[in-house]
Amino acid sequence: MKHLAQLDRPALIDRLAERLVFERLAVELYEAAILRINASADVLVRRAAPTLARIRFEEHEHASWLERALAGAGASPSVETPRSALARIETEGIARVVRDARAPLGHVVQALLAAELVDHAGWHALLDLADEAEDDDAHEQLRRRLDEESTHLHAIRTIERALGRREFLGLETDVTRKAA
Repeated sequence: MKHLAQLDRPALIDRLAERLVFERLAVELYEAAILRINASADVLVRRAAPTLARIRFEEHEHASWLERALAGAGASPSVETPRSALARIETEGIARVVRDARAPLGHVVQALLAAELVDHAGWHALLDLADEAEDDDAHEQLRRRLDEESTHLHAIRTIERALGRREFLGLETDVTRKAA
């Protein structure tokens, strides 16, 4: 991250703070979703709990990494930036769906999918910047996290598709199988 910070430290801090808002929210979203799923009588959905727990763990690791990256750039992990402020606003609707005990589990999974799409795009943008800045260290660290985000996105899509197959086609599909 040193090369990126040398190019434009405030812009790097802004982007890292934005990602940190999403990662912290993701941990909260997955915790809420896991509680809902574990309390569900729906066996199909309950099979997704271990996958969601793994994703929650990785999102927590991403948040910790971002906190360290911000500190390395000379910023507090609680720094409020234009992008982090916007990220808080953008995620309000997603968080409301996941936290709403009345929301059907299919809607909770759809909200997680929306969060993962945004999260994936944000990590991808950081990776692209590292590539263009020829910051090999940042590229390596960001690539690892983007790969994990790709796995998260695939897993949530698989769960969402399994629920859709059941709802629309009456087919029971294992939520742990590979998405088509």
